[in-house]
Formats: sequence, C-alpha cells, structure tokens
Amino acid sequence: MKKQIFILSLIIWCLSSALVCANVPLMPVEDIVPGMRGIAKTVIEGDTIEEFNIEVLGVIGNDAMGHNILIKASGDVIDRSGGIAQGMSGSPVYINGRLAGAVAFGKAFTDPKYCFLTPIGRMLDLLNEPAPRPSEFLPKNTPLMAGGFTESGVRYLSEKLEPFGLKATGVGGSGSFSSTQPLQPGSAVGVSLMRGDIQLGALGTVTWVGDDGEILAFGHPFMQRGDSCYFMNKAWILASLPNLESAYKVGNIGETIGTITQDRSAGIAGKIGQGPPVVPVYVSVTDGARGINNSSRVEVIDDEVLLPAMLDAVAYNTVAKTMDREGGGTARFSFRIDGRGDISGPINVQRENMY
Repeated sequence: MKKQIFILSLIIWCLSSALVCANVPLMPVEDIVPGMRGIAKTVIEGDTIEEFNIEVLGVIGNDAMGHNILIKASGDVIDRSGGIAQGMSGSPVYINGRLAGAVAFGKAFTDPKYCFLTPIGRMLDLLNEPAPRPSEFLPKNTPLMAGGFTESGVRYLSEKLEPFGLKATGVGGSGSFSSTQPLQPGSAVGVSLMRGDIQLGALGTVTWVGDDGEILAFGHPFMQRGDSCYFMNKAWILASLPNLESAYKVGNIGETIGTITQDRSAGIAGKIGQGPPVVPVYVSVTDGARGINNSSRVEVIDDEVLLPAMLDAVAYNTVAKTMDREGGGTARFSFRIDGRGDISGPINVQRENMY
C-alpha cells in the first residue's frame, strides 16, 4: 500500500511539474504600472524567434470596457523591421518573466515604436467566447495576402471583400515553403480562407500555446466573425518592409496544421490538429479564339457569408488569367454544384448560359 501511495504521489508530482513548466506565469493588468520594462517575441525573417525591448507607458480603459496597455518598443529587431509592423500582432510581451499581453493596436502615420497591448486576461477569455468590443484603433494586422491572383483579379477580389472591411494585396504566386518548427509564443502563424492554386490569408504572431494544442494569437480581431472555422497555417517570413503608413511583414502561408475557431475583439483562438471543413472548387476556362486553357483548383472555408465572394473571385481570376486582356466579349458559362444532403441524399445543381 505504501509503495502504491508513493507511486501515485510521484505521478501526481510529475504531472504538476509538467503543468508548471508548460504554462508561463501571467501578469494581470492590475499589476502593470508605468516604467515597467520587459521583452517581446516575434519573427521578422524565416522562422527564427527574436526578442525586442518594451517599456510600459501606461494603462487606459476600465473594467467595463476593457483595458489596453501603451508601450514603447526598442532594440535591433525594431530598427530592422521599421518599427512595430503589421504581422507582429499577437507578439507576446513578458514583464519580469510573466506574460502580460500581446502586441495589438497602433495608429497609422505615427511613430511606429509605440503601440497598445491586449492584456493576456482578455485573450484567455476567448476560450469562453466573450462578447465583441469595438475599437477605435488600427489593428496591427497584415492585409489579406492574395497568392496566385492577377492584378485585375486582386482588384476584383478587393471589391468583393470591401463590405467585410478587408483589403487584399497581391503577393504573386502562392508560396509553398513554410516553417518546420512547432508553434510557440512568438512564432509566425498564418490564418487563411482559401488554399490551393490560389491562396488567401493573413500573417500574425502566436501569443500563447496551451497543453492540449490550443493557441491564442493576433491580440485583435481578424474579421470579428465570432465562432469561426478558418485554416490555421504554418508560416515563413521573408522580410519586414518599412512603410510610410505602417511597416508590414511579407511571407509565405504554408501547410494547414489546425483550425481557428474563435475570431473576436481580443484576438483569435484555435487548436492544432484537424483542419476545418472545406468546400472544394474546380474552375476551368478556355479561350476559344486562342485555344488556351487554364484552371484553378482550390479549397475554401465553409462560411456561408464569405463563400459567394471568394467563389466569384476565383472564377473571375481564372478568366482574367486565361484571356490576358481587358474589355468585353462573349462567354458560355456553366457550373455544377454537388452537395451531400443530411436527409434527402445527394444534391446536384447544374446551370448553363451565354453572356
């Protein structure tokens, strides 16, 4: 009996030690005062996590509306990146070895060394689905990177995404190279809506990783869709580019490694593992006059609001790439939708028309 009690005690001690090692101590916003100094972690090239210095200037807000922490950043990383860059959102900030929050908000056309943090307490509440809270500040996020889109395809996509407050930026081909390192605080992470021959997504930074593979990132909303189902991706940072309005990271969004399930005011949350359900799409276009054919094969997130805009943009982009010209013309258009009904069995819809 004594031996069994000893073994049980040892197991409990080992589990407790593992939990202590896996979870960094937290610093509540109530303990943060002006003048405190700390470090933040982020990636500005490849997948190497680097550190920069921060100084707390103050805390604004209240318990009812939430708090934000104003900081000033400094150091070699900040000098090389051109300041706090879009794509650094979510970078974890540690004060006296305790996780205080994540880089989140800044102001355009101001000194890029200043920004606001979202307190870690508010981000952890994402796991309990908090109510969204609007913000007057500019999120330090990367505009959606549209890989594999033509110039006119990016313009068309931006028009379709404008009602959602999103803007797409063309980045040439859809990159395939990404990090092989496991996600940890400070790692670059991708969030995407579409993958395949054409890719659409954004870059951010991981703030916190749980024992069961849960992650918190960004420190601000992506699209503030609440319950969500986005691709979680590995990422590889090519560079941080200085810019008059705001520096921004450029990189590749790589393989899918999980699902982002929450998208709210304090950031995004998800879990490493199985990816989200997808809608597979195949578009084939033939220019009859020139005898040229192009096709696009993609997988799109299953979101009834965003799906029509993304399908429209994929079709338009494939047409634009095939025709390689501007102006009017005549086209025969046909489509088929194959669905799996929950009750009535398979569903098939077909349409054809001349335009």
